[in-house]
Amino acid sequence: MSQTRMSRWAGLMLCGALLLSVAGRARADANATPYIDQYAVCGPFDNANAVGLDTAYGPEKDMAKGLDPAAKYDGIGGKVGWQKAKTADDTLDFVPMYPDHNENVCAYAYALIKAPKDMTVNLSIGSDDGAKAFLNGKQVYVHPEDRGLTKDEDTCDLALKAGDNHLLVKVLQIGGGWSLCVRLTKKADAVDGITFSLGAAADLK
Repeated sequence: MSQTRMSRWAGLMLCGALLLSVAGRARADANATPYIDQYAVCGPFDNANAVGLDTAYGPEKDMAKGLDPAAKYDGIGGKVGWQKAKTADDTLDFVPMYPDHNENVCAYAYALIKAPKDMTVNLSIGSDDGAKAFLNGKQVYVHPEDRGLTKDEDTCDLALKAGDNHLLVKVLQIGGGWSLCVRLTKKADAVDGITFSLGAAADLK
C-alpha cells in the first residue's frame, strides 16, 4: 500500500473512532444524567437508636408542597434551616457542614428535577449510611442499614411529571463518613432533557 493510501486509511480510521466516541457520549447523555452537583441541605436531626429513619421531621412533612427556603425546624441544638451545599467528586459530604453534630443524626438534601414530559426513569443512589428518598412528598426508596458510600449502589423507579419535581433524600448517620450521591438513569424513558436546580432555594447561602 502506498504512503498516500496508508495516510488516507489512517485518517478514515481516526474519523470512525471519533464518530463512535461522539455516539457513545450521546448514548450516555440519554442513558444517565450527571450526578446532582448541588443541594439545599437541612439538619441535623436526631437519629439516636436509629429513630431518624421513621421519624418525619419538618422538611419531610412540608415537602408535598415544595421547599420553603425560609422555613425553620426543631433540630439538634435548636432551630435549623436550609443551606446551599455543593458536591465534590459527585458526592455530597455532610460532615463538614455539621462538625459538632455528626454522630447519631440525620439530615435532608433537596434538589428540583425539571422533566420535559411525564416520564419513568431510575433514581440511582449511593449513601453513607442509610437513606430514604421522597418525590413530590411520596416515599420512593429506603435503605435502612448502615453502609459506606458506593455510587449507583441502588436504583428504584421514579415517575416524573412534566415540569417541576421535588426530590428529598434523608441521609442517616451513625458515625464516620456521612455522604450522598444521586443521578437519574434510563428506565422506560431516556433521561436527556432532564435538568437539576435548587428552585426556590437558589438564593440560599
